[in-house]
Amino acid sequence: MIINKIKRYKGNINSIRDYWLNNPCEEWFFGPGINCKKPNQINLEQFNLNSSLRYSNEPEIIKFGDFSLLKGLTVLEVGYGLGSDASLIAKSAKNYYGIDLSEVSYKVTKRRLELLGLKNINLNVGSSTDLNFESNTFDFVYSWGVIHHSGNIKKSLEEIYRVLKKGGRSKIMVYNKDSLVVFIYWLYFSIKELNFKRSREQIISQNIESPGTLILSKRELKELVNSVGFKVINLKLYRDFFYILRKYPRFIRPLIRVIAKFLSLLLGGEEKIGYFMCAEIIK
Repeated sequence: MIINKIKRYKGNINSIRDYWLNNPCEEWFFGPGINCKKPNQINLEQFNLNSSLRYSNEPEIIKFGDFSLLKGLTVLEVGYGLGSDASLIAKSAKNYYGIDLSEVSYKVTKRRLELLGLKNINLNVGSSTDLNFESNTFDFVYSWGVIHHSGNIKKSLEEIYRVLKKGGRSKIMVYNKDSLVVFIYWLYFSIKELNFKRSREQIISQNIESPGTLILSKRELKELVNSVGFKVINLKLYRDFFYILRKYPRFIRPLIRVIAKFLSLLLGGEEKIGYFMCAEIIK
């Protein structure tokens, strides 16, 4: 079975936590001079700028999340980052709960939601592989680009399944192994290190974001969520290529964009080779 081939990160969860403590998710969507380790110095205007930059660069979040449909629901967000999605969800949902591995994210998101005057919130620090909530608690669980950083996607899905009520839905985003973005990563690091023997999984796990970042194909994701007990309602791919190339030398960025855009057109665009694999699933 495919699910038996899905690798787990063998490192320590502390190494994943340390990465996100030192590299707060979404911090690059703040203006210059913002230090997320000093959240009390961030004002509402700066938080609004953060949200504006995030959604202008990642409009897929708004399309996929469709947070206005969460009215009257008790919602859990797994991995709230710096709280931009949390603020939208909390404005709509009856009750908002969030969990994130990073204490920095906790402090920044707490500050953001307090400045917005939102009261129906409950923020927690913890891992997606061990959700500290009672079973059958939530109507909806949302997680954008988080469980592929957990070191164990299957365990994270099992926990999401456990805390959802019967008939409850979840929306998750994980990285697509068969995307153009992953191929470009593989090509870039293979050329850079003169080593073409590493697999796509190894390249992503060892070079992209937190230690042990995992990727799945469409087929692997479907089989995995079905093995946990979920049914797939909808599965869409977004993002044919990078919106940010900040990690790469400036002289190579235009070349990467031209090559990638040309390949994207040849391969059918984001619906065929998108990096963001977005699944709506039901218990």
